[in-house]
Amino acid sequence: MKQKIFIVDDDDTIVDLIKAILIKEKYEVSVAYNGKDAINKINSDRPNLIILDLNLPDLTGWEVCQVLKKHAQTKFIPVILLTGKYITGNDISRGLLSGGDDYITKPFNLDVLVARIKALLRRMSYRGETEEVIKHKNIIIDVTTHTLLVNDKPPKLTPKEFALLYFLVKNKGQVLSRKQLMESIWEQDYYFSSETLKKHIQTLRRKLGPAASKYVETVEGVGYKFKP
Repeated sequence: MKQKIFIVDDDDTIVDLIKAILIKEKYEVSVAYNGKDAINKINSDRPNLIILDLNLPDLTGWEVCQVLKKHAQTKFIPVILLTGKYITGNDISRGLLSGGDDYITKPFNLDVLVARIKALLRRMSYRGETEEVIKHKNIIIDVTTHTLLVNDKPPKLTPKEFALLYFLVKNKGQVLSRKQLMESIWEQDYYFSSETLKKHIQTLRRKLGPAASKYVETVEGVGYKFKP
């Protein structure tokens, strides 16, 4: 069965370009040209991945992402944000905080976009890991149900944040280089900057809260580790 990709962008040219290459890559493609239509269609289509432009004519991409991440049916669908050429660091942070899993800036290379799509979709299959439940003090990670409990409360993580936390906890006590994390979580480190990883770590710490974020340590000049 073909995997479904949903494109949300009001630019016909961009949509046609992305749609053509995705069909060539054997994906099933659906499209919406504004935020409200996107939310309605995504709820019924249940795609495997969403490509979401931040600048839409009605709702912003941030707002669309926030709505999708609030609903059980759509909250675990990975989202790649399409950003404008003059996007700021704050805009990128806002996108990741709203639930985006990755971003790519226009104009972009279509081959790079396809590589990022494939990497995200591959990461979604990691649920089949041998160790299905990991417990560490006040943290419980259940890979089978894709749930996390911190002090018996369920923080809302994106699929990428969940995968990152799982990998850190699974290798607790070990210093993991940025390269290791990029290759393990994104699988193709060539296409992702260390800034992407840094922003995901920052967001993960915020969502874990003070009781658990202290376990995620930065090792200057190397990477990160989960404190045992």
